[in-house]
Amino acid sequence: MGIVFLTRIGDVLRGLPIANDLKQEDPSRMVVWVAEPTPARVLEHYLAVDESVVFHKRWGGRRVIELAKDGWRQSEWMRSPI
Repeated sequence: MGIVFLTRIGDVLRGLPIANDLKQEDPSRMVVWVAEPTPARVLEHYLAVDESVVFHKRWGGRRVIELAKDGWRQSEWMRSPI
């Protein structure tokens, strides 16, 4: 399951309950979050998020679509394991 909140720390904070609900519904579900470098740091210690993918805005929106199509694990994106 992927969650994409890219730019603002506040958006990431407001989205954390979504990750929590996804994990509570199915604890075996892999929750991967795509965010820019600064907001991604908020996710480092959040237990409901298994992995964060650091997205650099200069890569453009098409890269987010590529990531979703390729699958989180198979992508060539820089990952930040949590």
